[in-house]
Amino acid sequence: MNTFCDGDDFIAMFFEVPQNFTKYTEGTYVRIAAEDVLDWMVNNEGKLYGGFSLRYQRKRKPESERASFDEYIGVTEYA
Repeated sequence: MNTFCDGDDFIAMFFEVPQNFTKYTEGTYVRIAAEDVLDWMVNNEGKLYGGFSLRYQRKRKPESERASFDEYIGVTEYA
């Protein structure tokens, strides 16, 4: 999701949607209240802050797949 702030809320756009998320399509915007945020991430020129769900997904991958996963999500370093 690409995200920006609007007051105390976040506006996020799906750039990729899992097949089982039938309510949303790529490019759909959603408003999310700050108190509903369960995970967050900031990618600052390849350095990832937060992103705990992504870190968990990466950890479950075989070591041989982690570099391609990092490239796919645009991360070169984990803070």
